[in-house]
Amino acid sequence: MRINLIESLKEGAQIGGNSSHTWLRSALVVSEVAIALVLLTLSGVFLRSLQKMQQVDPGFRADHALIAGFQLPLAQYPATASVGAFNRAVIDQLSSKPGVTAVAITNAVAASDVSPRSAFTVEGVSADHWKLKFAAFTSVYGDYFGAMGIPLLEGRTFTIHDDSNAPPVVIVNQSMARDCWPGQSAIGKRMHVGNPRKELPWAAVIGVVADTKMPRDVPSIDQWYTPMDQPATLYGSGTPGNLSGPPSGYITMRSALDPQYMIQTLRSTIAEIDPLLALQEVRPVTDAVLQLRHRDISTQT
Repeated sequence: MRINLIESLKEGAQIGGNSSHTWLRSALVVSEVAIALVLLTLSGVFLRSLQKMQQVDPGFRADHALIAGFQLPLAQYPATASVGAFNRAVIDQLSSKPGVTAVAITNAVAASDVSPRSAFTVEGVSADHWKLKFAAFTSVYGDYFGAMGIPLLEGRTFTIHDDSNAPPVVIVNQSMARDCWPGQSAIGKRMHVGNPRKELPWAAVIGVVADTKMPRDVPSIDQWYTPMDQPATLYGSGTPGNLSGPPSGYITMRSALDPQYMIQTLRSTIAEIDPLLALQEVRPVTDAVLQLRHRDISTQT
């Protein structure tokens, strides 16, 4: 496809008698120049979009963090107790590995498009004036905010004492705190899933964390987090949205060591807990972020 335009024009001038040949050659040259300009323009748009997305603060730290998806076979994990035992084993064993600073299991992670949502009610809104509102929710077991590097802005994060025997608690992001309790501190305020007519226990807000948005430069959405040990207490019957199917989720882990090195540590530890369980998409969070950014840029262009 490399054509010396000057030589091509000279040749065209020499073949004056063959007008059709000259026209075809000229058309090819024009087409190649046009295609080159289109590709150059698209490359510029791609680079500008990538630069813009790289400037967006996602609300979490992607460096030195790993994520891995999993799906527990229903035959081996038929009850809540067996799933809970698996979760505890993962947190306990990974936390004891050299270099690991935080581990968590969640139903969704910031560095993905998985964002389950549920309707919620804020205390003080009567049933007559209630409007259907939805927010993203994340069920957490372990130190998710430490593992993903999500800053705590106010209050506290979850502890092992926030279990089914303790009063229901939630953590909300900054956007939800601002939208639901404008001009006030969200700490101590109460909410529950669904509408005001549901007779469910109120969950107290114990913390406010930074917004996470991945990876788009778009307004943040309201989001709340709940301890994985408290779903029955908070929701009355299972997980919001009545999710069905085998228990699945994500393992998130932060380490002072290189994430690529820690992948083998993660795999070998899970193999010790359940040799038959296959992890899905084990990778550094930086890789997940880059993939989503490239996909979004491709969609925009």
